[in-house]
Formats: sequence, C-alpha cells, structure tokens
Amino acid sequence: MDLTDKITIVEAVAKTGKTGCTALSLSKNVSPVSSVIHRFLTDTPDLFCKIGATRKYRLNPFSKFKGNVNKIKAELQKTDDNNKEIFNINNFHY
Repeated sequence: MDLTDKITIVEAVAKTGKTGCTALSLSKNVSPVSSVIHRFLTDTPDLFCKIGATRKYRLNPFSKFKGNVNKIKAELQKTDDNNKEIFNINNFHY
C-alpha cells in the first residue's frame, strides 16, 4: 500500500468520526482490497482503534497523535520518506 492510499484511509476514517467504519466500507473508496486495509488498521494502533466488539475502526484519540489527521499524515509522510532513504542507501553500489 502506498502513501496516497494510507492518507486516503486516514481521511476516510476521520470523516466517520466516533461511529467509525469497517475495512470493507473503506475498500469501496480506496484501491486496496479490504484485507490489506484491515491489516493496516490493525497493525497501526497509534493511528486507529477498534470500536468495542464491532468490526469498525476510528482514529485513536488516546495515542500520541490524539486522532489528529494532520499529525498522522505528517507521520506517515515522514515514515515514507525514511523508508525511501533506507531503500536508496541499501541499493547504493560502489
């Protein structure tokens, strides 16, 4: 999943507010399939949290980002830039 997809997911989840949304409903708005979206939602607890016993997720208001879309997008961009830099260093040939 690329950075654009991740940001689109964050923005879509933010629009649902406290009611949240499922990975399946998100997959109708973004290109990745619901299983990839679900993995992103569950593997990033600093960004998202599950709502009770439902299959819905919302932005995590208790994380270091406090559910702030701009902070989350900045962190995703920073992580993406760092990953690109590491990739470039590892592929540098003498």
